[in-house]
Amino acid sequence: MDLTLAIVIAHFDPRGRVAINLYDLVKHLATLTPRIVFVSTGIAPEEVARVSKFAKVIARENYGYDFWSYKLGIDALGDKTGLQRLILCNSSFVTFDPRLLCDAFFAALVEPGLRGITASRERGQWHAQSYWVAFEHGELINSPDFVRWWSDMVPISDRFEVINRYELGMSAKFASLGVPVKSAFVPSLDDLLIAACRAVETRHWRVANLSQRVTLDLELARSLNPTLFLWDSLLAQFAVVKLGLLLNNPFGLNLTSLYSRIEQSGHLNALVRDATSP
Repeated sequence: MDLTLAIVIAHFDPRGRVAINLYDLVKHLATLTPRIVFVSTGIAPEEVARVSKFAKVIARENYGYDFWSYKLGIDALGDKTGLQRLILCNSSFVTFDPRLLCDAFFAALVEPGLRGITASRERGQWHAQSYWVAFEHGELINSPDFVRWWSDMVPISDRFEVINRYELGMSAKFASLGVPVKSAFVPSLDDLLIAACRAVETRHWRVANLSQRVTLDLELARSLNPTLFLWDSLLAQFAVVKLGLLLNNPFGLNLTSLYSRIEQSGHLNALVRDATSP
C-alpha cells in the first residue's frame, strides 16, 4: 500500500446511487492506497455502507460543485506531510478498466507538477481538465501556495463561474507560480488531424471562417476538447469515456464504433446502462 498517494473523489448522483464503474474504481484504488476520501452531494445510506469499506465517506449538501467536494476531501485527509501524489477525480466519466486507467496514468515523479489525464486549450487557455487531475510531488502538495489556494476557496454554485474561477483558474494560478501543467494523454499529429476533421465534419468549425489557419499546422486542434473529439484515442489509452459524450454527444460526433464495442460486450453494456440510466 502506498501511503504517499491520496485520492479525493467528488460524487454526485440524483438517484443517490454509486455507479457500478465508479464502485469498481474505488475498490481498485483501495488496493493502491488506504488514503481515499469519497465526498458526495447525494448518496443513499446503503451506498455509504458499501463505499465505506474502501474509503472515508463524507456526505454533504449539494452546493459548490466538485471543487468544494475536492476542498472538503483534502481537508479531511489531515496531515499531508508524506504525500507525493494527490489525485482529485469526480463521477463525470465511465471507467471501463480501472487497472488500465491507473497503470496508464501513474508515472515516476520527476518534478512538482499539476497533471491531468487530459489537458486542453478549450476556453482560450491551457488547463488540466478537472475530472481527473493530480498534484504531484511533496514539494508542491506541502507548499504555502497549495495550502493558500484551497484555504481561500469559497463555494460557488454557478457552473460557468466554477469552471472559470477554479478549473481554468487553478491551472493558471499554478502555472504562474512556475508549476508545469501537464497532460498524461499526449495527442499525436494523427490524433490532432482526426480531431480537426471531426470539428469540420460536425460543423463545429466552418472552413470558410478559418481563413489562413487551414494549414498543416495542427496547433488549432489543441483548442478542441480531447475527451470529446478524441474520445476513441482516450478510451484506448486510459479506458475512460465522459458521461457527457454518452448522454448528450454535444457536437453530434459519430459514435458508431463506440456503441458497437459496448453492444458486443456484456460487461461494458452493463456498465454503460447503469451509468446512463435515468
